[in-house]
Amino acid sequence: MTGPSPSDVADAVGRRTRELVTTLERLDAAALAAPSRLPGWSRLTIACHLRYGAITLRRMTADAVAGRPTAYYPGGREAQRPFTLVPAPGESPADVVHSLASEGEGLAAAWAVLGPDDWSTPVAPPRPADGGDTAGPPPGEEPTVDLAFHGVLRLTEVEVHGSDLDVGLDRWSDTFVEVGLPFRLAGLAARRRRPDAAPDVHARWLLRDTGGPSHLVTIAGPDVTVTTSPTGPDAPAPPQGPAGAADRIDATAEGSAHDLLAFLLGRPAPALVLSDPSLPARFGATFPGP
Repeated sequence: MTGPSPSDVADAVGRRTRELVTTLERLDAAALAAPSRLPGWSRLTIACHLRYGAITLRRMTADAVAGRPTAYYPGGREAQRPFTLVPAPGESPADVVHSLASEGEGLAAAWAVLGPDDWSTPVAPPRPADGGDTAGPPPGEEPTVDLAFHGVLRLTEVEVHGSDLDVGLDRWSDTFVEVGLPFRLAGLAARRRRPDAAPDVHARWLLRDTGGPSHLVTIAGPDVTVTTSPTGPDAPAPPQGPAGAADRIDATAEGSAHDLLAFLLGRPAPALVLSDPSLPARFGATFPGP
């Protein structure tokens, strides 16, 4: 096996969670209530959201290992989720941060005892995500997944929402970038099948990693394929046919793996070089959701 293991991912989740908590603990109530980079979400909203994720993933881990059916929102997403984004009655902002620290450590402890085989245990996927949430498959796309899948989703949440806090935590870990980029590329087909995806898109977009392989995303109506090829002086040049040719590259995005992952997640990637400035908007319409 190459690349970070599920245990490596769990360790990265723990490190990032502690980093978030340490930073949030320095903020007063007014700063915690201030807007984040996510429209309509304060920093406290994000802290509450991450706190709930730690609680429910710890429960789901125990359920999966015990062979019990489980769900990210056992009470139903629409009914339960709004209450997970706000403090409990009588709970102060500082209490939320303290609880996030405690629940984060609880999840880390639950994942620390899992062996390699445990990570492949089947588990119900999270409920569909929208808005500021970075986890979960789109409506109607809920395949059977395992605990390792949830580990990558949780790492996505703590890394990306850490940046969303707008408190100087914009750098993502190497572990996240290494596992997150192929994970998100593999999820494009499911995003393409969302009911809110733009119809009748036919395009070929090249995502070129300046330090690694290139990824050619081909969209033909509802279908999408991703072809990954090596880059470097000995790699073949990408096809560039005449206008209208089937092998034409319609647009390119070139940057580091971090930049490409940010692009796929709909987050700012100022260093990304685009051949067409409209590509981010077109990409978001073609592949809605994070």
